Amino acid sequence: MRLVAHRLPTSAAAAQALADAGANMFELDLQLWRERLVVSHYLAVMWPIPRWRRDGLRFSWARELRGEPFGVAVQTVPDGAGLVLDLKNDSGREAWLLAERVVTQDTDRARCVVASKHWASLDYLADRGFATWRSVATRRRLARLLAAGPDPRHAGVSVRHTFLTPATLERLRPFGEVIAWTVPTPSRARQLTRMGVGGIVADMPEVLAAAAGDDA
Repeated sequence: MRLVAHRLPTSAAAAQALADAGANMFELDLQLWRERLVVSHYLAVMWPIPRWRRDGLRFSWARELRGEPFGVAVQTVPDGAGLVLDLKNDSGREAWLLAERVVTQDTDRARCVVASKHWASLDYLADRGFATWRSVATRRRLARLLAAGPDPRHAGVSVRHTFLTPATLERLRPFGEVIAWTVPTPSRARQLTRMGVGGIVADMPEVLAAAAGDDA
């Protein structure tokens, strides 16, 4: 079972606490900012009013994107834990530039899974030896994925947890691992585990512990 801590803490101690709760992977939200690879869950705002985002991303009004260089952030991840590289530049030319930058990093690819809503750039990364998950954030994209069918280049799909029912999960099984995000409560984590998902993404230690079968 993939138990993914949704946001990498800024301290090694906090990251270890999540690992102790059951996390065996840590999500690093990657963005390309002024040609630098930055780990940040913030969205850099370059216009007067930020657009509304369903996933609750915070916005940075600073001249610099709030976050850490990739090489610094990855040192916080506990030994033995995997990395989910979630590519936040997921449209247009920036998506391709970010994917190209990921390829040039001196990173253990066996430790990584790359996720993105920009599926074409994931094809590029899969062809270069990365395990990849196609991310699904809307019902329209879910319908498009199901219509397109499985692609053996990709290890699985990461899907908004509210879209996952037993029937939907059964249709997604040919696509490989099905990862549910972002799971908000222990009860939902247990429900998804019983349904047979391949993993969950969660913010709270108690949610990870519930999916791991340990509510202590």
